[in-house]
Amino acid sequence: VFDPSTGTFTRTSDMALARKNPYLFNLTDGRVLILGGVQKKYPPSTTLYSIQPEIYNPIDGSFTLLSTYHNGQSNHPWMPEVVRAIQMSDGRIFILSGTFDSAVLDPITGDIFTSASTLYSRTSAALTSLSGGRILLVGGDGSPASAEVFNPSGSSRGFNIYLRQSSDLAGTSTLLDSALTEGRYSDMSTTVLADGRIMFSGGRGSSASQLASVDIFDPSTMTFMSSPPSMSIARHSHGTVTFADGTVMIFGGWTPRIPSGTGTYQTKAVSMFNPITNTFSTGFGETTSQRVKAPAVRLNNGTVLIVGDDGSSGSPTGSNAWTAEIYTFE
Repeated sequence: VFDPSTGTFTRTSDMALARKNPYLFNLTDGRVLILGGVQKKYPPSTTLYSIQPEIYNPIDGSFTLLSTYHNGQSNHPWMPEVVRAIQMSDGRIFILSGTFDSAVLDPITGDIFTSASTLYSRTSAALTSLSGGRILLVGGDGSPASAEVFNPSGSSRGFNIYLRQSSDLAGTSTLLDSALTEGRYSDMSTTVLADGRIMFSGGRGSSASQLASVDIFDPSTMTFMSSPPSMSIARHSHGTVTFADGTVMIFGGWTPRIPSGTGTYQTKAVSMFNPITNTFSTGFGETTSQRVKAPAVRLNNGTVLIVGDDGSSGSPTGSNAWTAEIYTFE
C-alpha cells in the first residue's frame, strides 16, 4: 500500500490466491474486488485461469475469498474463466469468458449470471462502461475494426456455459453502425476524457504492428469521430493518466524502431493529449524507466505514481517490475 504523504510503500497481508495481472475494482463500501488473473500450477507447464475472486478490506488489510453461485443458487457454486472484465455503472462486473461467452457478477452477493454472447470474438478487445449498465466492446481479434454494445436489460437465446446447453441469457449484444478508423487487434489503451468521450489509442494492428492512430467515441451520439487525430508515435501496451484540467498523459509501451522494419523497443517518451483541441504534443520528458502495461494513478498533488510493469522491460528483463516512480507534469 502506497502512502502519498510519506512517499513509501508498506507491505500488507498476502492475497488468498497468487495471481498475475488480475482486475481490481473499487466497491461502494470502500473494499476492493480482485478478480481473475493467471495462477501458475505445477507442473510449471500448466496454468489455471478460472480462480475465485477475493475481497480486500482496507480497514484490517485482510483478503477473503468470495463465494460465487450461478444465478444466485447456493447449491450451484460456479466461477467462469475471466478473459476480460469491466465494472458496470451499477457496480456489477461484466466478464468476458472464453471466445464469445460472457457473465455478470454481483460482487456484494456473489451471484453470477450467464449473459448474452458477443457477436464476435473479443478476447483481446477494449471494454469500457456506459450509462445504464451497458458495456462498449471495441476491436479485438474477431472483428478488429468494429464495436458492439452489451445491454444488461432484456434477454437473448444462446449457449449457457454453466448448463452446457441452449437457454435464455441475460442481456443483448448489438453491433454499432459506426466503425473504427482501422483494426485494433489488442493492447490498445482506453481513456475516459473529461467531456465524457472515450479515447482508444494505439494498440496492435495487422501483422502485430504498432498503431499511432486513435479512435474517439461519443456516448451521447453512439458514434466514433470521423477524422480523429494520431499520436506523436505509434505505441501498444502503453499507459494513460488524466490530469485535473483534462489533459491526458501518454507514456511507455512498445514503439517501432527507426528505420521501419528494424524491430521495436520499450519507449520512455511522454506525450500529452488536449481534449479541447483534439491534438497531441511532445516535449514532456521521459519516465525514468521503461514501462510496459504499467499501472498509474494521479495523486492529489497532481503528480503521477507509476508502478512496475508487465515484467518485460528493464535490464535484465523484468527488473522494472520491482520499481516505481513519480512523474511531475510541469
